[in-house]
Amino acid sequence: MSSFVHGCEKPDKDRGAALGPRKLQRVTSLSVDPPQLLVNINRQASSFSLIARHRTFGANILGADQRDIAERFSNGRFKGKERFDGFSWTRGATGVPLLGEALAALECEVDEIIERYSHGIVVGRLVDVGLSQRLSGLAY
Repeated sequence: MSSFVHGCEKPDKDRGAALGPRKLQRVTSLSVDPPQLLVNINRQASSFSLIARHRTFGANILGADQRDIAERFSNGRFKGKERFDGFSWTRGATGVPLLGEALAALECEVDEIIERYSHGIVVGRLVDVGLSQRLSGLAY
C-alpha cells in the first residue's frame, strides 16, 4: 500500500449488464493488518450504488504510460462497458473487472460505507492484489 499514487485509481464494479467504472478522487490505505482501503465516491455516481449493492469493488492503479486510460474513464462521453473498449481486462475472484495492464489491481470486499453529504466513504478489505513489474505510477 505504500506505492499508492493518489488521483489515478479506477474503481470497477459489475453485475449483469451494469458495469460502473469511474475515476476515483482518492484511495487511501487504512490499515495493514487487516489490509484495508478507504475509497471516497460521489453518492450520485453509478458505481456508488453498484458497490453498495454488491459489496465488492476493484481499484486499478495506473502506470505513468496509461494517461489515456485515466482520461477515458473520466470522460463523461463513455458509459459502462464502453469505457473498457480497447483495453485488456479480466474478472477478479469476486467478479469485478480489473484492467490487465494496471500497475496494480486491488480487489476488495466492502466492510462499511459511511455516507456523508455528497460522498460515501467506502472501507474495503483487500481480497486480492495483482502487481505489475512496472514501477512508475501515473500522477496528474
